[in-house]
Amino acid sequence: MENIKEEINELKDYREKLSKLSDEELKNRDLYLKKLADGTIQGPPTSKPSINRQWLKFHSDKAIKSNLPKMKIYDYLREKNKDNLNIVAINFFGLKITYKKLFEEIEKTARALSAIGVKKGDIVIINSVTLPQTVFLLYALNKIGAIADLTDVRTDSNGMKHYLNEGKTKLVFTLDSCFDEIENILPETETKKVVLLSPTDIVPSLAKMVNNINENSKMNKEELKSKKDITKRIKKELKTNKNFMNWKSFINSGRNISSVIESEYENDFPAAIVHTSGTTSMPKSVVLTNDNFNAMALQYSVSDFNYEKGETLLNIIPIFVAYGVVNSLHMPLCLGMTDILYPKVVNDDFPGIINKFKPNHVIAIPMHWEYLLNDRKFEGKDLSFLKTAACGGDKINVELENKINAYLEKHNSKSKIIKGYGMTEISACAVTNTNRMSKVGSVGIPLVKNNIAIINPDTQSELSNNQKGEIYIQTPTLMKEYLNNLEGTNETIIVKDKKRWIRTGDLGYIDDDGNLTIDGRIKRLIIRRGFKISAVAIENIVMKNNNVDSCVVVKKIDEEDGEVPYVYLILNDRVNNDSMKLQVIEEIQLLCKKELPEYYIPNNFKIISQFPYTKNGKLDLLKLEDMANNEQKEMTKSL
Repeated sequence: MENIKEEINELKDYREKLSKLSDEELKNRDLYLKKLADGTIQGPPTSKPSINRQWLKFHSDKAIKSNLPKMKIYDYLREKNKDNLNIVAINFFGLKITYKKLFEEIEKTARALSAIGVKKGDIVIINSVTLPQTVFLLYALNKIGAIADLTDVRTDSNGMKHYLNEGKTKLVFTLDSCFDEIENILPETETKKVVLLSPTDIVPSLAKMVNNINENSKMNKEELKSKKDITKRIKKELKTNKNFMNWKSFINSGRNISSVIESEYENDFPAAIVHTSGTTSMPKSVVLTNDNFNAMALQYSVSDFNYEKGETLLNIIPIFVAYGVVNSLHMPLCLGMTDILYPKVVNDDFPGIINKFKPNHVIAIPMHWEYLLNDRKFEGKDLSFLKTAACGGDKINVELENKINAYLEKHNSKSKIIKGYGMTEISACAVTNTNRMSKVGSVGIPLVKNNIAIINPDTQSELSNNQKGEIYIQTPTLMKEYLNNLEGTNETIIVKDKKRWIRTGDLGYIDDDGNLTIDGRIKRLIIRRGFKISAVAIENIVMKNNNVDSCVVVKKIDEEDGEVPYVYLILNDRVNNDSMKLQVIEEIQLLCKKELPEYYIPNNFKIISQFPYTKNGKLDLLKLEDMANNEQKEMTKSL
């Protein structure tokens, strides 16, 4: 214990010295650490990843020496595209908007916002999927210094009332399909005006008509009746209630405004609010700043992904998700790419969307890539246009990763699966595989301006390379705060040696090259007879069985052991009778017995046809855990 305390004090003193270095001195130190890591020079490195930063050897000198932007997201977008005005910025189902046109539409939108009284510091809710209008709104609000509160369109009326009151919101932009959820709660809020959005607001009349016919053809009689009823009520509100406007009326309201008063850049000033998924607790409102957005864009611009101006990125992640608004929207636009907006829910139609748009870069979730693997119609297709096949938002096991990589290679893609790791509170991605470093099983290396420490949850001491503990991240993309939640903010963000670090709640380790491997969440630890069991470690072993398509391990309460692992399995179609199923389970237990400690070995199995997912496409672990603890009959096989 004395040695641990001594080590902690030494590291504290060392970091105290680092905290006194200027930005330029820190860059020079990083260049020195890069040379140590790649063997250019010799020296006595420590065993602590946050001190060594050994991943720097995979970043260029240019990336290390780059300066973080100090401007609003609107200004950074303009600065990065002043010479790209004729390049297509947005492709919305064939409607192509150049950067020149994008800035014109942002200006119109900013004038309309000013006309109805929006000013610096106001929180304005955008309750919508990713549409051209929502892109205009995000940057127009930022131009005048207002803050976009991006809410999930699936939020019920109680949730919307909470968000409206939380931000004292006077103005709401919402999809017209969400009209019911908004209309009934307005008297209980401070909201004065609602602007209704439609996906076809800015498309030509013919395209609008065709879209309406296509959408109606997919509806049953009840759905058509409901749609007609809502449309009728909306028309009535627009005619009789001055608090409601459509997009056209809103834009027209700004025609008499000759110019917009732009706000000045302020350090750490909010640009947007996004909300956590709420898979482990109630959703929190995350305040992201201009600096957060721009730091992400800057780090990708100096990465080795070799993004080129005019290349296309398929944007299927909703704007109300941090991953969607920061990585799928602001980042590619700041890099001069064409953002293909696809605002519909994407499931097994993912392969068809890829084939239709043929994007150079795709940011998706594991479920989408599984759909591609299993689509027989896609077998003969060519993927040579695909430079980046990125995957985030949820875990991906080694077996699936290898399958996807083999598939991409077979279909001539220039990419392996690019995994990443992050969370809403750090503006989405903090760690990613790159072209130079793509280790199977790892989620990659930190982006160039980021730092990672692995902390022992029991002693709070920093661990060395290849030792597992809680992941702490220090990054310029770290949120400002949880809105109106100081207690939650202070629980999540800690300050060490003048640096803000986030406690992720995830377990993992960093290898000698700087690769981060995730080993589950602290809350997913299973405490069996006092021993700590990693659910992910069991999953990785189970997936070695060729008859298993997928598996998830959760904790189940047990009278004797306290908690035990409970394994959910999805098996291949060829396992089609009870005898074969029991045989597979027996094989899995033999494998676990061979490769895992005794206390890890599971005895509880359940074969199901599909896993439950949250509304954001993540595995619903809480539901699976609840199912396990309420299951009366488990398929078990004890050896």
